[in-house]
This record gives sequence, structure tokens and C-alpha cells, in this order.
Amino acid sequence: MKNKKTIDYLIIASSILLIFGILNNNKSLNLFSFLALIIFLIIKNMKKNINIHLNRISNINKNIHKTNSKRTSLDKVQFFKEYMDSWLQEDYNIFSNEYSYFDNNCCPNCGCVLDNKILSSKKCPECKEKIVLRTNKITSKKLLLSEKRTLEYDKHDGKRSEIIYFENIIAKRQYVYNSYMSKFYELKSTASDPRNVVYPFVNYVGSQLDSDAYKKYMKIINLSEQDMALESFEVIRQFNLANMQYFLLAEIADYKGHKDIALDIYATAAYRGVQISILDGIANPYHENKTIDIMGNVFPGMILKFLNKSGYSLEDFKRNFLQNRHPFILKQISNEESWDYVCDTIKLYKDMEAKR
Repeated sequence: MKNKKTIDYLIIASSILLIFGILNNNKSLNLFSFLALIIFLIIKNMKKNINIHLNRISNINKNIHKTNSKRTSLDKVQFFKEYMDSWLQEDYNIFSNEYSYFDNNCCPNCGCVLDNKILSSKKCPECKEKIVLRTNKITSKKLLLSEKRTLEYDKHDGKRSEIIYFENIIAKRQYVYNSYMSKFYELKSTASDPRNVVYPFVNYVGSQLDSDAYKKYMKIINLSEQDMALESFEVIRQFNLANMQYFLLAEIADYKGHKDIALDIYATAAYRGVQISILDGIANPYHENKTIDIMGNVFPGMILKFLNKSGYSLEDFKRNFLQNRHPFILKQISNEESWDYVCDTIKLYKDMEAKR
């Protein structure tokens, strides 16, 4: 503001000098004041244009901030956006009346207009039936439902939750395993549902990591102890990354309600975790196979959580573990010995939980 006033004062001063020079027929003063006036007018015009430009940028930034502050969770969905768009359209088609009930403050049971805005689930003062308030978690729009329609809505809303669940899995795979994403898009191009894409894609990532790790392992297996110790880190890391995909496959199977498949994959992942830990000890003679280190590859907490939730017992897990395991790296360790390691990690985990 001060700079603006200064320019205005200089323009006025230049104008006065120009008039004074004209009146006194002073050519030097006329030339000087005329040039000064022109320069100050140009500066003022430039500042005006700059201010207009800055105001435009400021308004754009405000609009962007305003838009970002109103982003819905739909904006976060990328890999399965078309499925989410389809879900939204289906949602509006199925529950359009229920959205209207909220907009018009009507009971979804008897249709009467209520005196007070519904802010939470309650009984209708007229028909005494329960009015259930729900919020669309994508658009934040609210709707009023009868108890019967609430069951339908919650079941339908499960599809949305599932799309986001799978979306998060793929987003994490992309961040770590971007080089494998072409396989995801290949699978997705022929799939009609995200559930038909995620499981085989995660399985593919695990298989590729396994294959790469095994090739590296075969290259170092005949090296001296010192050289093997130096080269083993990347091999062990690759096997660990592959095994994490197995645990994720078990989680997906559990999420979809395939408890028997989840049980088998959890047993496979735990067995692999023991073998990876033993391999680390063989490849690196300076590394001790302590139970707490093996626990980091077996994830007993995840296994126990699954067993408690699914209704399987530890004995069920043991039976599956001993019957269906086949060495994938080592042949020096039996299934029974591997199970003993798993039991040690479970015991240690329980002891650590008890002390919390």
C-alpha cells in the first residue's frame, strides 16, 4: 500500500514539474519531467498487472484448498474407481427413497413429516417404529431407513468396504513392488470384479519374489562362509518379502470367509518363516537363531488372532502344519523340528503379551 502511494505521489510531482516547465518554457525540465512521468506510469501499470496476477493465483489456491477440504474417500480410490462409481450409482438407485426421507425429514416406516430433524436413530413419534440414521461414507450424504431396509443397506455397504479393502492392498503393492504392476493391469483387464484380481496378483508377486530369491540362493550356496554371509542378506530379504505375501494371502482368504484355505496358508507361511530363519543361520554363521528372531518370520500374533476368530484350535493348526508341509529351501530340518520352533515363538509371544 505504501509503495502504491509513493508511485502516485511521484506521478503527481512529475506532472507538476512538466506543467511548470511548459509555463516557463524550460525544455530541459520538460524533457526530464516528461520521461519521469512516462516511467512512473509504466511502473504503476506493471504493478497493477502483477497485483491482478497475484490475486488470480491467490483465488486459484483458495479454490484448490476449498476443493481439497471437501474431497471424499472416493477420490482416494484409483485402481478400482470404476467399481466404486458403479457402487455409488447402484446405491442411489436402490436407496433413493431413503435419501429423500432424510432430505424431507420423513419417517421411512409411515411417511409422516417429523417435527424435529433426525440427528440419531430413534423411534418415530407417530408409528413407534424405529428410524435408523445412516451416512454414505463416500459422499457423506445421510439417509433414513426402516430396520428391514437397514439390513439391506449394511449388506450393500459391505461391497464398498470390500472395494476399499482391496484398493488398500493394491496401493501398498504398488508402492513396494511397482515393477510387477503390469501383471495387475493384465489381470484387471479381463476381470469383472476386484475380488477376482487381488488374490492372484498377490500370489503372483509372492511367486516372483520366491523365484528371484531362489536363483540368488543357488548362486551363493557354494561360496565360502565369509562370502556367503556377505551375499546372503539380499537373499534372506527376498524370501522374507515373498513370505509376507503368503501371510497376506491367508488374510485375504480369511476376509472372504474361506477359513480352511486361510488355515492352510497360515501354516505354509509359518513353516516358510522357520526355514528362512534357519537358512539365515546357515548362510551367516555369525547370526544366532534366537526364538525372538524366528518370531519375526513366523508372526505368531497373526496366527493366534486367526485361530481365536475362526474357531480353529492350536491342535488343528499343528495337524495341518505337519501333514501338508514340504521343504522349499532346506532339507536338513524335519516338519516336527519346524513345529517345535513355531511352538517356541507362540510361547514367547504369549509371555510377552502377558507382561504388557
